[in-house]
Amino acid sequence: MSTHTPGPWAVHRDGYTITGNRAFIATCIAVPNETAANARLIAAAPDLLDALDRIRKDLQRMSDGYSADLDVMVDVARAAVAKATE
Repeated sequence: MSTHTPGPWAVHRDGYTITGNRAFIATCIAVPNETAANARLIAAAPDLLDALDRIRKDLQRMSDGYSADLDVMVDVARAAVAKATE
């Protein structure tokens, strides 16, 4: 797994700068009414990644070859985690 600035990340008071662990993460520049929403989404990334990886592991344990639907969900989650970490 690749490394990133550990969470939590937060949106700075200016509404468009994202920081984490006292480090600069990103500046979000977009259409004015989208900037705050984009900044919140980026700030939530470490938490979303952690939640998805936990869900993937639980689904994989539950699936254990018994459910094709669960296997598909595990594959989708695995691909999303890989996209964020590789």
